[in-house]
Amino acid sequence: LALLVLCLLVVPAGAWQDDFQSGTGYGWTQSGSGTVSIAPSPYSDTYLMRMVKGGYSLSAYANPNQNFNYVAFTVVSGSGDLGDYDWCIDLESESGTLICSIDILPFCYGETPCRVEIIRDGAVAYIYVNGVQKATAACNGQPYNFAIRVVSSWAITLVIDDVVIGGSEPNILGIIPEDWYVLK
Repeated sequence: LALLVLCLLVVPAGAWQDDFQSGTGYGWTQSGSGTVSIAPSPYSDTYLMRMVKGGYSLSAYANPNQNFNYVAFTVVSGSGDLGDYDWCIDLESESGTLICSIDILPFCYGETPCRVEIIRDGAVAYIYVNGVQKATAACNGQPYNFAIRVVSSWAITLVIDDVVIGGSEPNILGIIPEDWYVLK
């Protein structure tokens, strides 16, 4: 049991994670109209990243400052009408060039919370939702940054938690069962 707990607390070299429990989104930046904030939810001692879009689009950039081939996060909740908006993941090169854009809305709409994982293998990104492969996308280059982007002419709120970025595979356990308590 002690070994299992130790495995859950260790992030291997080359992995980056943010569960927002510090109350800050260290390194996260935003572009577009609206706000990206770290807010308590659903309890006063539990924090999540909340994106509230104001204009046409809002992006939250993780800025891990490292090459990666794996990214995962949990969409805790989202609002809006399926036909009027998108939830997208943008993978960017070190120079900021868009190398891959993935629409995750069809896979998570009405199914939150959902765990989204993207594994890049060569020029293909594989998209998994709740452990099931849902799609692939062309990905022309080495990811260095990723953004969660919401696009709509209407107000949208998207709530994200448990972001993990790693080398060539998940590197750490992506989903911790709800009835487990993990110490930092």
